[in-house]
Amino acid sequence: MSEKDIRTVKDFCCDMTTILSTSRLLFQSTSIVTVLVEGKTDWIFFNHYYDVNKVRFIYAKGKEKIKEIYTTYCNSMIINQRYIYFCVDIDWDIVLKLELKKDFIYNVYHPDTIKPHFNDLEIFLINNINLRKLLNSFELMDIDQSWLLNILECTSRSIGKFRVADQMLRIKYGKEYKSNQLLSNLEMGKISKYLNQNTWVINEDLLKIEMKKEFQPEYWDYFLQYADTLNGEWIDGWVLSRGHDVTDIFLLFLKNKCDKGLNLNREGLEKQIQLVSESKCLLKTFLHYVLLQDGYHPIITQTS
Repeated sequence: MSEKDIRTVKDFCCDMTTILSTSRLLFQSTSIVTVLVEGKTDWIFFNHYYDVNKVRFIYAKGKEKIKEIYTTYCNSMIINQRYIYFCVDIDWDIVLKLELKKDFIYNVYHPDTIKPHFNDLEIFLINNINLRKLLNSFELMDIDQSWLLNILECTSRSIGKFRVADQMLRIKYGKEYKSNQLLSNLEMGKISKYLNQNTWVINEDLLKIEMKKEFQPEYWDYFLQYADTLNGEWIDGWVLSRGHDVTDIFLLFLKNKCDKGLNLNREGLEKQIQLVSESKCLLKTFLHYVLLQDGYHPIITQTS
């Protein structure tokens, strides 16, 4: 699949009203429904399993963009036809006690589930792909899968609890609170500074020291309290983790353990994960369930 085959909201139309009107007209003339998803990973994964003459996927470059389009959709007064679906990650919405939109499909989170175990597609796939096959492709036959998953969950949780605490402060205090820039910029290259690549444990003391340097002092104690409370309350695996943190840590692990991982980047790893995903992964998603209920069946082959 080439980059030019991937259509985004920006590529497809100039504004939110246009994407709604074109999606509606497409449905009326061809019965093709449109599914808006957040990002490229979602697009590649779901698009692989559906007939383009029945279901069209477009990625909208983020959850906020989908929310904006949804607001326009609700104000359009033409909502009696199911011509468009809004598919987003659950992220930390439940942890943050945010209201879930009834017309949203929360990707790999089923509303009948008591607690969300997978906040986004990346974490879901890591837990549902043939991880043994992926590790073998990097000649890591001796790595125990359960041990690796535990490492990824624990390290990403150590960062995730601070990310969620940061969002809690933002929600509670609004513009008075300025989000921590170190957390915002904490991607793969910077995570390595705080990750002991012998024990695979995050040095939280060092992370706190660095965060405090630019933290608004009046919120610091609240921030730490929130993070500790979250870590104690949400003990189910992966609830505090973020998909990109998980793949970044996994990437550091591969670079540390084998030569094949040296030239790999996050996007490349996510493509590798996609390659070993199977149809059983799709069948576990809530998007599949909703589309199936509406009569849109996936294309499942022997090799998928």
